[in-house]
Amino acid sequence: MTEAIKQIYKHRKDFILIGLTGKIGAGCSTTAKFMTQDISSHNLPSLCISNSSSDIDRKKYIIQKFYLSNWKPFVKITASDVITSFLLENDFNTIQKFFIDNHYKKFDDSFEETYNKFYEEQKIINFKTKDTTTYEYINDKLCNASKIIKKALGIDSSYRNYSEIYQKIGDNLRLHGSVIANFEVNLENIFTISERINDFIKIIKYQKIEIDQQPAHIVIDAFRNPFEAMYFKERYAAFYLFSINAEQRHVEDRLARGLKMSIDQIKQQDDKENPSDTVDSAENFVSQNIKACIQKSDVHIANNGMYGNSNYHELYGQIIKYISLIQHPGLITPSLDEKMMQVAHTAKLNSACLSRQVGASITNEYGSLKAIGWNSVADGQTPCLLRSKDEILRGTESKSFSIYEKGEKFKKAIIEFYPKIESEDLVGRNQSFCFSEIHNKQIMAEKNQNTDACKCDKNQVHTRSLHAEENAFLQISKYGGEGIKNGTLYSTASPCELCSKKAYQLGIKRVVYIDPYPGTAQEQILLSGLYSPKVELFKGAIGNAYNKLYEPIISYKDELSALRTKI
Repeated sequence: MTEAIKQIYKHRKDFILIGLTGKIGAGCSTTAKFMTQDISSHNLPSLCISNSSSDIDRKKYIIQKFYLSNWKPFVKITASDVITSFLLENDFNTIQKFFIDNHYKKFDDSFEETYNKFYEEQKIINFKTKDTTTYEYINDKLCNASKIIKKALGIDSSYRNYSEIYQKIGDNLRLHGSVIANFEVNLENIFTISERINDFIKIIKYQKIEIDQQPAHIVIDAFRNPFEAMYFKERYAAFYLFSINAEQRHVEDRLARGLKMSIDQIKQQDDKENPSDTVDSAENFVSQNIKACIQKSDVHIANNGMYGNSNYHELYGQIIKYISLIQHPGLITPSLDEKMMQVAHTAKLNSACLSRQVGASITNEYGSLKAIGWNSVADGQTPCLLRSKDEILRGTESKSFSIYEKGEKFKKAIIEFYPKIESEDLVGRNQSFCFSEIHNKQIMAEKNQNTDACKCDKNQVHTRSLHAEENAFLQISKYGGEGIKNGTLYSTASPCELCSKKAYQLGIKRVVYIDPYPGTAQEQILLSGLYSPKVELFKGAIGNAYNKLYEPIISYKDELSALRTKI
């Protein structure tokens, strides 16, 4: 029966596809490098258990045993190398003109011969062909060409020059399907980079499985656009998106000391990686959005530490844990943080807020669940998702709309600031509207200020919804329950200033979050005073991945029984 068990897990072990995402400086490249190494290069300390070992220690020991018997190095696909492959479809003069026209650092003229060599090498490559020649090109020659080109573009700054250029090229590819923006914007090109990555995956998979008779374990470093990550989620059951996260102060320290970036450059990079939540242009639609990528991640990995910290054992341990669980679901059970964050993640699906869904859960000091919440309107009011612009403009008397909203002043504002969407474009969708956005624009217009959605004052007083954390706190008060002093607050986002003050006052001693809030909640509120709670980035599996990684394919008892049975 041993062979039968092998067959059950064969597809999970033969093909694994991991996408990495995270801010520059968070550790995606460090993670990818570790994944491409074999066990002998990892040089990790051995673990053992004793009579006094905790359950956490036993889980680590079980994972280590599995890792030592099943680890296979990954093949890395670097997103910048994929972009280089598009760059090399253009001759030297074309690329030089592109750099000059966009005010970027151009190649030295002495680099022309080297570039032309790379250009000619790629001319004979067809990325739709699955063969050893193409595999060797993308796994060796293209990587080498990409390194040399990056170096040529970054003589005065190892990171800054080539990064800006490659980000611009990436945007052009998604908008125009070409490195050079000489065509009309066509959003059918949004998956141009994804399709090329997919070609690389097919080439690697064919080489490893069909030719080398080895598992095809592939890591993509790294996704910066959420739609590109979704492209692979919808095509591969074996795909998992890992977000590599670090505290903001650690990221900034690594960028400043490691990449020699100034404060202004770090701010510009952060703005580039995290654009406005409002998708109001084609450029916003295709640009980098790390925050959205993190929100869609299956596994969150914490990589804290200032620049120069060389102790990556915690990071490596997390990687090993989740790769092992991908190969063999149910090998261990989830951590308490994973259980409670999964509750918060499930709760957020109840939110009918148009902007974003957030969930929260609260435990007492012993880890027992006491409340859940999600961002939503007060009980008895209708959320924005279930209301429509057409209904209010028809003069409805429904209690789903407030007296203020039924007034002529607001109706004028909704017409001015919420342009009509034609029925052929809606294709049956409900034309919901965001009260907060319209009302804030209305206030800005009255002050003769810019009503651009990106710059419009987002006054939290005017939102219809309660925040997820706030709702969870109020559930305890509304329905009764024991106190939560010294408890833990889990949030799929992170508490804003207002919710942070409530958490502090209630005596919350630990806050676990996924998506950092852009305000001053941590520095100004949570980390001040005599009773500041511990604030931690979440690490673990969430969403569908939680079930995929922790639900056994067959019961472990039956699996062991089958391994004992000889046929």
